[in-house]
Amino acid sequence: MKTILIVAVILIILLISKKQLIKVGILAILGFAGWIAISNDLISLDFIKKEKATQTDEVSLIRVVDGDTIVVMLENKETTIRYLLIDAPEKYHANQPEQPFSKEATEMNKQLLESGKITLEFDEGNRYDKYQRLLAYVYVDGQRVQDKLLEKGLARVAYIYPPNDRYENDLKKIEEQAIEAKQGVWSIDGYVSDKGFGVTN
Repeated sequence: MKTILIVAVILIILLISKKQLIKVGILAILGFAGWIAISNDLISLDFIKKEKATQTDEVSLIRVVDGDTIVVMLENKETTIRYLLIDAPEKYHANQPEQPFSKEATEMNKQLLESGKITLEFDEGNRYDKYQRLLAYVYVDGQRVQDKLLEKGLARVAYIYPPNDRYENDLKKIEEQAIEAKQGVWSIDGYVSDKGFGVTN
């Protein structure tokens, strides 16, 4: 009887050890495969960025400065917000006349922001620009305002400084559609360049 029990215990130990070895082997294979996929850009790590990005509770609009800048009440403090990843025509431009479509961009921005609940989302990089404006994606009732301005051709994709580039690809797709349809700023040949609006050199 004792011999049978000893044999049974040994078999159980061997069985458990075998299962553990199989588990270790499977984990090692999966880990190696994952490393190869990441190294060869076969899978994306964008989901990590999404977890790190943060979103605020509702903020109150104080005023709209132009098509890509607003002032809100955030944590009981008046705060200037500069929209991430877009640039709209300037309403106030170095003692120069208003740039074409600046009024339209400002007005649409205002209409959107006054139509619902405003929240902000921050990316992974610097929170402030050199003018100490808070950099954010701006939402109204869950809809990103940057998208709407780009759809109507009232802004361009610009100022891409990783890691503040979470939605770069999404925004560029919207911009491409506006370019094809010659919406807004894209209706004026040569008006938009990688340096801004109306800048040719």
